[in-house]
Amino acid sequence: MKTPQAALPSVTRWAVILTMAIIVLTGAALSILAGVIAFAWPMVIAEIATEHAIPAGIDLARMQGAALAICLIGVGLAVAVTWSLDQLRKIVDTVRDGDPFVQDNADRLRRIGWVMVGIQVAGLPIGILAKHLERHLDQLHLDAGFSLNGLLAILLIFVLAQVFEQGAAMRDDLEGTV
Repeated sequence: MKTPQAALPSVTRWAVILTMAIIVLTGAALSILAGVIAFAWPMVIAEIATEHAIPAGIDLARMQGAALAICLIGVGLAVAVTWSLDQLRKIVDTVRDGDPFVQDNADRLRRIGWVMVGIQVAGLPIGILAKHLERHLDQLHLDAGFSLNGLLAILLIFVLAQVFEQGAAMRDDLEGTV
């Protein structure tokens, strides 16, 4: 009978795959929304104006660029997160197979760390663009920008990469002496 610890890599693998599917669908939805914003913005504005009273001073036409930029950055982030989750899936596979301390996992963790740095950097323009949109739409509240938790996660990932690298080197040294 498998212990809960033995089942954890399999459960984690499926959770990662499910999360990847959700992120891919989100990226696809953002791509479609970007297309609508890029090519049908005047019709969208007309529809909004017929359904809602637009307060004086709000120029929906001027919001097109910011909305499109947020969608396109979101698509890029969806691709980056999906790729990072695939790297994590490969790490989980090595844990499931009983051989996680390999150089490939250290490299995967470093790549995930750099993607997370990119996500933090991408959050800054999203935050600026969101503030621009929030000035025009009172009901809109987007939370983006720098995250202390994100920074701590990045540091943890880079430290874990070093741990995996040292573990792989120790294992290689041990195999060389036996």
